[in-house]
Amino acid sequence: MKREFIITQINAKDSPLLDDLCKLRDGLSAHHNDTTSSRRFREFMIKHLGEETMLTFLIFDDGQPIGYGLAFDVTEHAYMPEWTRKGYITQFFVSAAYRGQGIGEMGLNYIHDWFRARGIIDVLLNVAIKNEVGNRFWQKNGYVPYATRMIRRLK
Repeated sequence: MKREFIITQINAKDSPLLDDLCKLRDGLSAHHNDTTSSRRFREFMIKHLGEETMLTFLIFDDGQPIGYGLAFDVTEHAYMPEWTRKGYITQFFVSAAYRGQGIGEMGLNYIHDWFRARGIIDVLLNVAIKNEVGNRFWQKNGYVPYATRMIRRLK
């Protein structure tokens, strides 16, 4: 029997799905040594869930959350100088046990469909140089290196 994975968009600020989202995000943060607190992420989500320019969704397997995506229409962003409509995938995660089963592509297609419906033609994202799995996934799905983003932690 073929398993069916379900994508559920999160729209309501008081959605009980927010807890599931935050737990998955904590797993992603631990993997990438992200020091952003769970509390700050939750506060951001409560503030922005339901905004027209933000897409947030969970992927479920038999009622269990196994992945999520967070994307934005950044066309009107003050620091977006290009003249085309732009989308930005800020977070995208599939639990390790579910990778390689087409779930990532399913979630990515969901994001692409949302962007297309908004007239977006260019999609941007960041992926860590050392994230080999992520780099393979994005390149396999047609993404190409576009710019170098650098960071320096100030003390």
